[in-house]
Amino acid sequence: MELFENVRASAARYAKRTEGLQKKASELAMLCAVPVALVCASAGARLMWESEEGVLDRYRRGAAIPPDARTQHTRQSYLETELAKERAKLAKARLGMLPGWDAALNDVTLGEAREVLATIDIALRAARDRMVALGDCDCPPTASMRVSLDRFAVPASMRSAAE
Repeated sequence: MELFENVRASAARYAKRTEGLQKKASELAMLCAVPVALVCASAGARLMWESEEGVLDRYRRGAAIPPDARTQHTRQSYLETELAKERAKLAKARLGMLPGWDAALNDVTLGEAREVLATIDIALRAARDRMVALGDCDCPPTASMRVSLDRFAVPASMRSAAE
């Protein structure tokens, strides 16, 4: 933006910009279903626009809220709360306390885990063969259903026990 010396050109530019802002504010109100107010002021003109009646009045009443109550809900406090949540998740992950992990699995060796996966693989093949026999599956009975241990995050304690 630049300062226009010509008052008429400046007024025309201001009018054009306020029209564009009003259009964007209207689109925002319509697409997001939220009340929107727009206030544009210059030396010679002032535009006040509301997407619905009373938006500016609600804003003015909100200005009467004590400053200490308003400061409780800042962008910074929100981000600090979210950061604390993510740090707690990271701390749990570092301690190995991920959701869905059973502590009883901590003593399982890699060989035992592979045996369990082989048993699951056999059960999956049997279930698939049965589904094909019943006509519930259009896949061939010999299709690979192998479950790979590589897809799972194996704790270092399990890897070192088997290797």
